[in-house]
Amino acid sequence: MPYIEKKDRPNYDELTTQLVDLLEDVDFNVGHVNYVVYSIMQEWFYRRMKYSSLNDIRGVLGNVASEVYRKLAVPYEDKKCQQNGDIDRLSRRCWQGKWKGGPEESPLSGTWTGGFYAEDEHVEARMVAEENYTLALAEIKELKCELRELRVMTARGWRA
Repeated sequence: MPYIEKKDRPNYDELTTQLVDLLEDVDFNVGHVNYVVYSIMQEWFYRRMKYSSLNDIRGVLGNVASEVYRKLAVPYEDKKCQQNGDIDRLSRRCWQGKWKGGPEESPLSGTWTGGFYAEDEHVEARMVAEENYTLALAEIKELKCELRELRVMTARGWRA
């Protein structure tokens, strides 16, 4: 998310606060929020009607969604997970470093680093795009845990 310089922010802060206050008055009704966001994007396009504007608008909306997830949703979900406990039993064992009682009992090789084996870290670094880092990392963790579970099951003689 490209952050604007602090000196430029006051140009928008008062208007943003007024707009948010208006939306709060209607209890942040999603129809009203969608109308406001769409109106801004529509005006942008009509004032600069070309394909690159459409491309830029889609990029902005995607980046905003990623930033909302990264800065708001992930910390909120992490807090709730700590308060209420994890949903998935397998994920909980993986994140806490408790694979079947500990990493030493895992059929995987490598050094445990609090959720990953050190030999796997280069794989996730290549796969994660910078703007989708948080979302992609969570998906990779989940897939690695599922793969570890399958390897354990296979090592114990389970066949599909």
